[in-house]
Amino acid sequence: DSQKARLVNHKLLFGQAIIELIIALALLSVTFITTSKLFIDISYGDLNNLNRVKAEALASEEFEAIKNIHERGWNELINQTYPAHAINNSGIWNLTGNSESINNFIRSVNMYDVHRNSEGQIVTNGGTLDPSTKKFIISVSWNSPQANLIEKELILTRWRDNRVWLETTVNDYIIGTFIDTVVSNEGDGEVRLDVGEGFGGYKGNRFSSLTNDSVGNLDDANKKVSYRFTAQHTGDVDYIRIYINDGHPTQPPKYRFGLQSDLNGNPSGVWLGENHDAYKDYQIKTLGWKELELEHDAEIVKGTPYHLVIEYKSEQINPAKYIDLRALYPLNKIVPLTGESDEYRMIRWTQDGGFNWTDINKSPVFILIPEEDGVIDYNNAEGNPYYSAYDASVYENNYKSQIFTYGDETESFNRLGTYVYLKRNVGAISQDDLYFQITDITTGMDLIPVEDRVFLTKDQVSIDYQLKEKTFSSPLTLTQGHQYRLYFYSPDTAANRSYQVGTGENINQSPDNDINYLGASSIYSESSDAGVAWTDFVNRDIFYQFSVIAEGGHFMNGEYISKTFDAGQEVAFNRIFWTATIPVGTELKFQIATNSDSASWNFVGPDGTSSTYFTPSSTQSVNFTNVLGRYFRYKAFFSTTDGGLTPILDSFSLNYSL
Repeated sequence: DSQKARLVNHKLLFGQAIIELIIALALLSVTFITTSKLFIDISYGDLNNLNRVKAEALASEEFEAIKNIHERGWNELINQTYPAHAINNSGIWNLTGNSESINNFIRSVNMYDVHRNSEGQIVTNGGTLDPSTKKFIISVSWNSPQANLIEKELILTRWRDNRVWLETTVNDYIIGTFIDTVVSNEGDGEVRLDVGEGFGGYKGNRFSSLTNDSVGNLDDANKKVSYRFTAQHTGDVDYIRIYINDGHPTQPPKYRFGLQSDLNGNPSGVWLGENHDAYKDYQIKTLGWKELELEHDAEIVKGTPYHLVIEYKSEQINPAKYIDLRALYPLNKIVPLTGESDEYRMIRWTQDGGFNWTDINKSPVFILIPEEDGVIDYNNAEGNPYYSAYDASVYENNYKSQIFTYGDETESFNRLGTYVYLKRNVGAISQDDLYFQITDITTGMDLIPVEDRVFLTKDQVSIDYQLKEKTFSSPLTLTQGHQYRLYFYSPDTAANRSYQVGTGENINQSPDNDINYLGASSIYSESSDAGVAWTDFVNRDIFYQFSVIAEGGHFMNGEYISKTFDAGQEVAFNRIFWTATIPVGTELKFQIATNSDSASWNFVGPDGTSSTYFTPSSTQSVNFTNVLGRYFRYKAFFSTTDGGLTPILDSFSLNYSL
């Protein structure tokens, strides 16, 4: 029995051991499974974190690439098709379309518009589109071991490459349009209200030119030139005369010279004439004046703008085979014969066949001639015959004068102006002052008393060509029908420091002599013996003007429209600035216009409408609706409640970004 009991106990112990082994194996299995799962979870998490680090690096690289491209140019970003991605070629980042795959990662960038509220803050709903700000979202995604996405946001503005356009000198302003305003040479130059009718005005040869110049080489078939002008008479034009400044003398191209109507300030592209043939195709083989008979006459109407267009017609053309036309610098809009202003007069230039025209700050040189019953009618010719700026040197016994017959009603003036500069080295001054005298040839009387004969003291003249004015101590009366001599002298000044008085010269023939200032009734004259004997030149004229400004004489309102600024490409116009003198009782305010066609000029204020104005108290930021464009103009509005006062515009500048 005891042996049997031991056997049963042994079996029981063996069974318990098996059970314990099974339990131990079960526990070991659970531990192994748990440990394996933990190991798998840890590996899975490490891999995901590693992928996120790689994705962050890829996103950062794209982020820096976008910034690098932005530094190079705004248009490279906004002209791209999105989504896109950056590629690096020889160390230079560029964008190309669509997303890219990099080792199981997908990377791309998208661009989105940005809107701002009235305070200029970026908003997600509503607001006004800001075309000079864009939002870029850089995305990097991956799918293993699970789907993930990271994004980086970048806000960029166009205002990186800031530039400035400035108007501040007489030469800057003169190319603009004046409505009861005038440019003065005070300082470098300024714009103010003009003198009102009945309170004074200007008489004399107000045309002026500093130097001979040229338009530019017509050495490409797409280049064209337009001489824009307002017709001074109604009738036919049968001949045109134009001055060839330079070109190829033996094998030049053939050009077409003719007249076209105006379309929004540019040539219409349609020739005048009964059969649209008011032109002449001509091969220029010599320089100087050329008189061309049109295939058919062109009818023009007084007061209407037209264009004298010169364009390529045929034969070989290149930088060695071309013509260049004479111009005078700077632009002057005065009609020489009458002394009246033609605000439309301008040289325009295109290099793309006429799609885009730009202004040139120079005066056109041309003559239009009609024909009557088969006979050339020089009496009704018009244009600008002055082809050369001639400096009249005043020194020692060399006197320079202008003889003129005063044809207007008898009037008193209190100021005389002329263009003058000093021929000298920088820092030196003349040995003597510049004097003047006005003699009434009809009565034989000198009109300027001894104490008032200094036109300029020697320290008032520089080497810069400027309009200088002398105010008389008492008014000077010019009598209708009387002949006068205005002359300048400086007896103790040497030739190497002589005064140079601005003068225009035309060829000595008809109709040139007939359409320079006052025609035959105004003649330039020189003396080399201190005024004892004079030599007359009918083909020259001194640039001078008499004026009178009485108290209360300014117009109450006036406008100035600037010349066109061409940025050369689409840019962002950011802010405007100006300096001005605005006396109490006067006002100066502005509007701007921008476009991409140089034709649609809609002037607006800071809110983008025509009912508001930029003023000293308003914002100077350009409204978002007008930010983008290639061309820019501004309009200045002058007003006064006291005719003796005028606001004065000293300078205007524009900040813009490429």
